[in-house]
Amino acid sequence: MILPTDSLKVKTPKWTDPELLKYEKEALGLYITSHPLAEHEAKIKAFATTTIENLKSYEDRSTVLLGGLLTSVKMKMTKSDKRMALCELEDMTGTIPLVVWPDTFEKSRDIFVIDNMVFVKGKIDNSRDELQLLVDEVTEFDVAESVLTKSAWLPVASTATEETVKNIHTCCERHRGSVPLFIGVKLDEKHTAWMRTHARYAIQPSKALRTELKNILGDDNVHFSGKETG
Repeated sequence: MILPTDSLKVKTPKWTDPELLKYEKEALGLYITSHPLAEHEAKIKAFATTTIENLKSYEDRSTVLLGGLLTSVKMKMTKSDKRMALCELEDMTGTIPLVVWPDTFEKSRDIFVIDNMVFVKGKIDNSRDELQLLVDEVTEFDVAESVLTKSAWLPVASTATEETVKNIHTCCERHRGSVPLFIGVKLDEKHTAWMRTHARYAIQPSKALRTELKNILGDDNVHFSGKETG
């Protein structure tokens, strides 16, 4: 009996993008189709103070904030019998070893997982042959808006309706906080006039707030920044 060709085909589930990238890295040692951080590039630019590639231009013990992917996590016991971690962080420009001392590790131990996307704040250490970062703080990508935002910027078209302005106001009222809000009026394609709003309009940034504002203004008109003045 000869079976039809179609009956010999084995249906396999299609890999998701994260799965495909993971298998590429495991099999080839590098990413081919894209990079896991590609879709988070705007967030990294908003909060990171530099990239791994540029660290060599900083002085020893300079404090920096990096955004990237944990590609290695190894636990280690100190002489005082406390747990610390030796990790590796990768961004889209390179990799760097991380040294996480016990105090920092104990506060954020659940975050140090391979493939977790994080922001790390720490001091550059170039006392050895290889540059490394001594980590003071770590923040997961999912809560970066709430933890790292120091200012919020909303460019609004000069033709915006009264209803749009009212919706922005109502939205920000629901998310009151201490982060200053800047409203910009688009004068043309290249120029925007910015104004810092009164302290009573300060907000508490979050993923929920970002989503609400994007629904009002569009994806390209909501900017949370790690800088206090843009």
